Amino acid sequence: MRDAQDDKLKLGKGRSYFVKSQLKRLRQEDDIWEIDYFPIPQQGLWIGLVISHTDDFVLAYRTIEEPPTVNDLAQLLAEAMRRPLVEFSHRPRTLYVRQRPEWAELVPHLKQVGIQVVYQDKLPKWDDAFGDLYAQVEGNEPKGRPKSRKEPPMARKSSSPVKLHNPAEKGNVQLYTLEVFLLSGPISEKFAKKNPTISRTIQMRGDQTLEDLHHAIFDAFGRWEEHMYEFQFGKGPMDPKAPRYVLPNADDMDDGKRPAGRVDQTTIGSLGLEVGRSFGYWFDFGDDWWHQIDVTAIEEKVPAGKYPKVTKKVGKSPPQYADE
Repeated sequence: MRDAQDDKLKLGKGRSYFVKSQLKRLRQEDDIWEIDYFPIPQQGLWIGLVISHTDDFVLAYRTIEEPPTVNDLAQLLAEAMRRPLVEFSHRPRTLYVRQRPEWAELVPHLKQVGIQVVYQDKLPKWDDAFGDLYAQVEGNEPKGRPKSRKEPPMARKSSSPVKLHNPAEKGNVQLYTLEVFLLSGPISEKFAKKNPTISRTIQMRGDQTLEDLHHAIFDAFGRWEEHMYEFQFGKGPMDPKAPRYVLPNADDMDDGKRPAGRVDQTTIGSLGLEVGRSFGYWFDFGDDWWHQIDVTAIEEKVPAGKYPKVTKKVGKSPPQYADE
């Protein structure tokens, strides 16, 4: 059960993704977003969606087990801005929400980051996605709605299908321990002297993807604005001839060689990794953050818990941008 304090808005670093100084720096698009949570009573869940009016993109979704608070709304919206399911980090100009008392505390903070809030009784894009998603959950078309052959917006528009559940599957799923070292990037000499080694140890399930690993690294190093990235499996972490696993919208290489696969479709367990293997991760093709990832352990049993999981941190996380 939540404590009464959980209903009070908590913003800022270390509390949520909603850091106003960072969100204000994101590119602002002339777009309208709709946001809300809805219940799935049969499963005891609430599912939150953020939907863009541009091409009906689903930008974020979140599952919780208790009625949502203003903090749940803030986190869902921040995820849509900082780490959307499609495209890259940005913020809208207008946000449509239902007029609920629990959301009111967030509205002044949204205005401070340049987002206009409009209260609506109905959210047309969101309500349409709710019907499609509810049909997926129940395995039937929702009552009162005609059957439709169109794919639900979540499956049709997102970079990878949204999963309502991620249960621990039985069978051959293994647990991988990966040590991620920061090799280079826009780090000041002073910062480097104070932090000669910067690494994060992350545990992953074999059925999780390289996209999941990216998000784990992104969070573990305290980054907040998304950029393009790829994983390289060559002779070293910066091998120009290495097989590359790329984003869905980066299917072709400059030299005409097709990539080895997509990050959202490639699981950790499918890569044939062995203990002692190293591979590369390149984030932000402008600032060039290079990382080496070492496979330090592979276990046959996966303990109960939420994965990916950061188990060790060495050194402070450098700011994503030098002026921070």
